[in-house]
Amino acid sequence: MYDAVVVGAGISGLTNALVLASFGKRVAVVERAPQAGALLRGFDRWGVHFDTGFHYAGGMAAGEGVQRFFSFLGIADQLNIIPMRQNCFDRIMTTDYRINLELPVGAESFVAALVAEFPAEREAVTRFVADLLQVADNLPYLNMYTQAIDASVFAVVEDVSLADYLFQLTSNQRLRQVLSLHCVLHGVPAARVPFRFHASVIGPYIRSASIIEGGGQALIAAMEKRLHDCGVDLLCSQQVIRFHLSAADRIDGVELADGQMLECKVVVCAAHPGCVIDCLPTLMLRPVYRKRLQGLHETSSACLLFARCRRDVELLSGSNLYVLDVDSPHKQRFPFDNNMCYLTAANGRNNNGFMAIVPAYYDNFTPWNDSLTGLRPAAYYAEKQNVTQLLLQRLEKAVPQLDNQIDRCELATPLTLRDYMYSSDGALYGAQRQVDDYPLQATTRVEGLYLSGQALVAPGVMGAMVSAFNSCGVILGRDRLIGELKKCN
Repeated sequence: MYDAVVVGAGISGLTNALVLASFGKRVAVVERAPQAGALLRGFDRWGVHFDTGFHYAGGMAAGEGVQRFFSFLGIADQLNIIPMRQNCFDRIMTTDYRINLELPVGAESFVAALVAEFPAEREAVTRFVADLLQVADNLPYLNMYTQAIDASVFAVVEDVSLADYLFQLTSNQRLRQVLSLHCVLHGVPAARVPFRFHASVIGPYIRSASIIEGGGQALIAAMEKRLHDCGVDLLCSQQVIRFHLSAADRIDGVELADGQMLECKVVVCAAHPGCVIDCLPTLMLRPVYRKRLQGLHETSSACLLFARCRRDVELLSGSNLYVLDVDSPHKQRFPFDNNMCYLTAANGRNNNGFMAIVPAYYDNFTPWNDSLTGLRPAAYYAEKQNVTQLLLQRLEKAVPQLDNQIDRCELATPLTLRDYMYSSDGALYGAQRQVDDYPLQATTRVEGLYLSGQALVAPGVMGAMVSAFNSCGVILGRDRLIGELKKCN
């Protein structure tokens, strides 16, 4: 008998397991992939390690919220946190070369950099940064004095999109475009993403921006070691197909695809919230809640270019690059759903490779929807090669430092993401948050069943961990958990 079974072994699932285990609970984690944190581990190609799931994060500097989480979980001493370039953790360039903006760490410096580029917009920029930080600095568990209400980090319906907020803030279209570029970090377009949600993702980077030496692999290795030390059972290549209920309609176990039954008192679903529908009897969910879960929209998909270069790309040393395409002659031929591209170094150890992420339409690849990776028809590979060439042309034109420097590259399409991320639409970040949506809560109608994960808070390491602490706070008692968290430095 387990006290809790956690479904999903991503960052949120592993954090849930470690928090519960630290309070003496007997915990099992069930993961359908062959390894925990599969998406964070990355892969090796052409002698380069591509850190696909972890690029950079806010909140990891000494004394900040994520660093406190690491200490609480007992993994801080296994992780080497490396600050990104303080005077330019993010760079924004336009393809007409009119903007080459270096964004530094620190609110005042961040504002000053934007004002230098847009001198007539000081008031708008100052307000924008202040509003971002007002949200980010008061997220529950990152700020231990902020109350989470009704088991949700975001307690109210969000009715102001980022696009509407920016439209009211400034009439400068180019500034609005620049301030929207970071939407790639959560996969929701500016017209649909709530401003508060966007701020919760972007705001922490202004305070600090860091990487972990060894990237996602190092983080997962530290968490796996801690799971072992805490006696947590990790069951990979297993899939939960049913939540079992007692006669009193409360959780008493989960059934796996191989017929194995795990008895438990609590289930924390850290997978896509929609899987709850398939794992429970129809009558256990109110129609409106079932409709809410069925109606969840997915975040955007993308084309990802993995490239090895002939020499180090100094532009990406300790810094990320956002390219705004303002004059692409091939714009209508691109299968992309906006005109931006995000570039980051392949990993934190060297700069002889990079990844480029371009939000893309899944529909452009539906002719091959029934095929699987490695078994697709020739027409798919022809289209993939065409897209690769168009993207390379865009990058080499926009970033002269890359011209004639890429010697090997490979493209992942939305179908690739679908197959590796278990997402029907190749979504980068799972279910998205939209304006007018009531936030999902950790609690459900079923006693003993709780939700967790990025769909409840935000994508990325920080969002996944905040969600996990919020869910565990509901299970264990918020004051009890906060009391222990406050002891960590």
